[in-house]
Amino acid sequence: MNADLLRALTIMWQGMLGVFIVIGLIALLVSTLSRLTKKKQ
Repeated sequence: MNADLLRALTIMWQGMLGVFIVIGLIALLVSTLSRLTKKKQ
């Protein structure tokens, strides 16, 4: 593999990791807010 491809793959996995971290944080925030604002029955 040449150096350009390795650099591209490095950038790609860092971007994918960032996307998954942001999705996880949003899911955690939504879950927390739904528990805090749940109506008592």
